[in-house]
Amino acid sequence: QNIKKVNKTVSKKNKGKLKRKILRGLVYLVLIVFALSLFFLLAFGVYKLFTASRYNIGVVTVEGNVKYTEDEIKEISEITIGTNINKLNKRKVEKKIETLSYVENAKVIRKYPETIVIKVEEYVSSFVALNSETNEYIRLTEKGVILETCKSEEIAEELVLFGIHFDDKLGEKIVELEQKKIKNLIVQR
Repeated sequence: QNIKKVNKTVSKKNKGKLKRKILRGLVYLVLIVFALSLFFLLAFGVYKLFTASRYNIGVVTVEGNVKYTEDEIKEISEITIGTNINKLNKRKVEKKIETLSYVENAKVIRKYPETIVIKVEEYVSSFVALNSETNEYIRLTEKGVILETCKSEEIAEELVLFGIHFDDKLGEKIVELEQKKIKNLIVQR
């Protein structure tokens, strides 16, 4: 008879533990379902917010440009009016603009809800050098960045350098030895 009493007591304890485990499992399941629902609801809300038509590009402005017109910079940027502002790859646009030989640095800024601002820093031509191989005049910055070729008629009162060798393309720096020559000329000037 004592054994039956012990079995009944153990059995009641096990039933209580089992009920608590089931209840705890249900609470965890409800919390997980609630958390997932909340996550998906927030994700859908953010998606809808950032793909809404009010975030389509409506205005593109250019600041800091001197050498290039606003239209030239807009054209090379390939920014399309009506594209969602959040889908714009800013770094890709900046790299495209920086292919212009006079552009030292370009920065694309999103101004919500619909404006893109392109800030441009341009190089300044400091010298003109004669390329004796092609008999062309080439504009350079103080750091030796090749800006453009020009005709002798376009040279006003600019300093003309002779004996500089050109191996690089527009927008690139001339070779280091030639940069040292330019630095020496700057010191002498």
